[in-house]
Amino acid sequence: MYQLFSIFLYLLGGIYFLVFGAYVIIISFIFSHKYLYPTLPFLTRINLLLLGAWIRIKNKIPNDQTYIIMMNHTSFAD
Repeated sequence: MYQLFSIFLYLLGGIYFLVFGAYVIIISFIFSHKYLYPTLPFLTRINLLLLGAWIRIKNKIPNDQTYIIMMNHTSFAD
């Protein structure tokens, strides 16, 4: 049962990834980045959820310092 659910998530995530990629390319060519950037965090979160990568936010990052954020590469979507 888990394997069927996993296959379903990969298919759904792959389709969404293609639609998301087309959206990014079309919006970036037709409009400027100021219209594209505000929508990317929401769309990226949906894509990761469809691929089965559950996002956990532990702490809020302060805006007054510079940080490097690194992923732990636990899935192929990193």
